[in-house]
Amino acid sequence: MNYGLKRIAVDRVFLDLKNPRHEPLRRETEAIAHLCGNENIFEIARDIVAHGLNPLELLGLIPDGHDAYIAVEGNRRLCALKLLRDPDRAPSEGERSAFGRVAANWEPVNEVRAIVFKDRRDAKLWLERIHAGFAGGRGRRSWNAEQKTRHTGYRKNLAAQKVLDAGQKRGFITRAARKGRISTVQRYLSNPVFRHVLGLNVVERKNVTTVLAEQDFHVLLKRFIEDVGSKRLHTRHRKSDIESYANRLSQTPDLTGIRTEPRPVQDTQPADRPTPRGPRRPSAPARIAVSEEIETALEALGNFKLQRLYFSLCKLRLSDHTPLLTVGMWVFLETLTALVGRNRSVAFSRFLNIQQLEDLGLGGGRETKALREAVQRLSENGNTTKHDQTAAAFNAEMLANDVVTMEAMLIALAKKAASRR
Repeated sequence: MNYGLKRIAVDRVFLDLKNPRHEPLRRETEAIAHLCGNENIFEIARDIVAHGLNPLELLGLIPDGHDAYIAVEGNRRLCALKLLRDPDRAPSEGERSAFGRVAANWEPVNEVRAIVFKDRRDAKLWLERIHAGFAGGRGRRSWNAEQKTRHTGYRKNLAAQKVLDAGQKRGFITRAARKGRISTVQRYLSNPVFRHVLGLNVVERKNVTTVLAEQDFHVLLKRFIEDVGSKRLHTRHRKSDIESYANRLSQTPDLTGIRTEPRPVQDTQPADRPTPRGPRRPSAPARIAVSEEIETALEALGNFKLQRLYFSLCKLRLSDHTPLLTVGMWVFLETLTALVGRNRSVAFSRFLNIQQLEDLGLGGGRETKALREAVQRLSENGNTTKHDQTAAAFNAEMLANDVVTMEAMLIALAKKAASRR
């Protein structure tokens, strides 16, 4: 073993002019100038003043003549120490002033603990273990984002980690599949619309809760975590992408919509489901189904009113807001048909006649019969709900079905309106 642990006076240790961080240099002043300009030496100096030298990291030295040493490992720390001890050695007047202020109340470090190697060749292997990367397991391995969160309790990723833990506990994702996915989960959980769908709240550093009924949380978490694990979701998704996904997630069948007292997500357990006996009644749609094609067409049209209307139409629960959604859908179709040339004196149900629908590429009279009936129902139910003192539309299932029936027409109308701009 050609090395040993020693305590060496700082004044006897010199910067390595052959350090891989820079081209070979001739003088220590050149090395100081390079390190200050490229290696954040001032930040290291401030950290040393605040906390001292890291006891887990020793300098690596080799002899340089009589009673002198060269730092083959730890040049940045050594440079910071030299400038704290003598700020006048800093390259510029501003840096000299800054190092002087930081060092004003500093208890100088006069000695450093170091490993002294026989020569540069003996040090080379161990320098590679530190600086040459993971090297198949031989070198240092940096913490990933999730490991940093476990160590520091970093609030930004804490909720994402807890949600991933809950998903793994329930068997929705494996330990291997979750690697590298914490940033995607954090990206989605940073959106308040998506967070609301999962009923999540970060109460304190180590307590992430949900207010969803257990069965709802189980179903939604499963779908979300599986989409994360399959990489269908990623950090490149925009706010609109995330909120569109949240709306689709909230329309998952069989949700109760019940919200309860908050409880930690990691403590939740999937509720037992009884074995079904006989046929099951189909679940009524919870919301108007989101169509990505309609969203895309409305974005291309660039009409903010229609985009916000459509967002609201797909956001509110059908069973709670059927009359309001009927009127909202009526307004949506009124606005959209006006943008393609409908005269205000003509009802949209008359405007969207057989010829108009055929011109939109939706087929002839026989092919569009169901579509025209859906338009007529919406026209009548919207007018009744708006104007009658007592009568209103309350058939949520019919409204949801009619909107699905009209999907191709709504897309075609939006594209036609965009072409007229």
